[in-house]
Amino acid sequence: MLEITIPAGDELWDEKNERFIYPKEQHLRLEHSLVSISKWESNGIKVFLSKEPKTYEQTIDYIKDMTLNQNVDPITYTRLTNEHIDMVNQYIEAPMTASSVTEEKIHLKVENKLQASLFIIGCYLTIFRLSVRNGI
Repeated sequence: MLEITIPAGDELWDEKNERFIYPKEQHLRLEHSLVSISKWESNGIKVFLSKEPKTYEQTIDYIKDMTLNQNVDPITYTRLTNEHIDMVNQYIEAPMTASSVTEEKIHLKVENKLQASLFIIGCYLTIFRLSVRNGI
């Protein structure tokens, strides 16, 4: 889990209510997990685990999907700095995350599938030889 503190901000103009607002300090608890990836992909934007770069807006959307806090003021996400986004990206790219897939893991999966396939083929050949030998 990653925790980010967004300091209290300068006054902002609320166009809808025509008044100034004064953003308070906000603590965000973020978790990069299969749940947050699922939320992201359910929006139909793009596959998350791709090498295609994400726009600033897409990055903010994914940070929203990662947020564990309830009832976060939407203005909070507009106050994220490049430093915050860099922290999030470093957290996502860290090898301890649930979605890390190394080439070694991929190679082992392919090797295991190949071994299983060869075993099944060997079983069929044995059954075929026995049936030929026994005249079945």
